[in-house]
This record gives sequence, structure tokens and C-alpha cells, in this order.
Amino acid sequence: METTKDTARHYVSNKEFTADIIAYKAECEALEAEGKEVNVIPTNIARQLIAIANKLGSRYNFVNYTFKDEMVASAIYACCAKIRKFDGDVSQNAFAYFTNVCWRAMVDVINHEEEMSYIKAKAFQSMDFSDALDADDISEFEEHSGTVNDFITYFDTDAYEKKLKDAKDRQKKTVKKTTSTQLDM
Repeated sequence: METTKDTARHYVSNKEFTADIIAYKAECEALEAEGKEVNVIPTNIARQLIAIANKLGSRYNFVNYTFKDEMVASAIYACCAKIRKFDGDVSQNAFAYFTNVCWRAMVDVINHEEEMSYIKAKAFQSMDFSDALDADDISEFEEHSGTVNDFITYFDTDAYEKKLKDAKDRQKKTVKKTTSTQLDM
């Protein structure tokens, strides 16, 4: 294969990737029709899915998270789960489809981690650490921050609760608009 300036820049060739995905999907459908077990994902497709997930994970939106490896792993898993849902008749852009799948998987991991941080912060706020620490330890904390519980808080629970409330309000408005539109018909 001749490497041109344009193809050397891209880490996944969309035309080849789309053709591979369509061929794999057709092979799976043929095997299912015969009652045989579906094949595993071919190595070339798996490598391209991993490349998409890794490259997206190194994007500025996701690069500085401490759980970046979890995001990339979740994106790869999501791609494997959705590989047979790609419809070559609707779109000839498998690269965009799987990039979007990876993006959603990474955002879902971020949302999950934020929820877990909220739960941990609420648990820490409800605990009284003065029973677990000696008087010397407590006085050491109070010198730095006032109380032990003040020293523990690191997560803005109020902002997260406001975010959840706003999302719930937006969902209610959407349901209201949908219901009123259906009644108007």
C-alpha cells in the first residue's frame, strides 16, 4: 500500500475500517443463520478500536483524569458491545460511529466517578472523626483547619446537588413539552 501524506497522518483508515466492520458483521450474521457460534472480533478491527479509544483518551477533554485507564477500558468494552449495531446502510463512517461510542463511554465513567466522589464526601461529612482520634491528633488538626471534618471536605457537594436538581428540572420540562405537544395533535 502506497503511503501518501494524507494517509500517514490518520491512525485509522475510515474506508478500510468500515469495510472490515461490514464484512465482520456479515460473517457473524451468516454464522448465526447456520446456528454456529459467532466469531471473536478480528485482530485488525480490535487494534483499530483500541487506537480510537487510546487517541480519544489522550484528547484534552480526558487526559488529566486519574482514572483515564478506566475510561479507555470502558470505551473499548463499549465498542465491542456495539460493534454489531453499526449499520453500513445508514452510514459509511464507522470511525465516527465508534469515536462517538468511545466518547459516551468516557463521559459515563466521568459521571460515575463524580457520583462516587459525592457519595464518599457525604459519608465523610456525616462522620465524626473526633471519636477515632486522640486528643493530640485533634489539636494538631485544629491548628491547621479548625475541625477534623473541615480538614476532610474536598468535594463541593452543594454544586453536585444543584447539578442533579437542574438535570431533574430539565427532564421535567422536556416531559411537559412532549406531553403538551401530543395533546395538541
